[in-house]
Amino acid sequence: MINTVIDNVRKMDIEQLKIVADEIKLRRTLLGNQLTRSLIVGDTVSFQGRGGVTEQGTVTKINRKTVIVKTAHSTWKVPASMLTPSWAIA
Repeated sequence: MINTVIDNVRKMDIEQLKIVADEIKLRRTLLGNQLTRSLIVGDTVSFQGRGGVTEQGTVTKINRKTVIVKTAHSTWKVPASMLTPSWAIA
């Protein structure tokens, strides 16, 4: 399926690409909002930090668009769409 999507994207003009980009943004926002509603303070989550390093930490605060995550080394303000809850991995 992904190969079909990639092939179709390569054939699109600029206007079609703008429409697809807008739909991707909407979907990413929807998924982030769903995840934000399912998280609670104290949940363990992971995400890709700077440099591609996978960080794991604990949710300390849930904002409207971001989640504050405390890791072993620092505190991160992460968009919810970038988080993977520990219960989703199992």
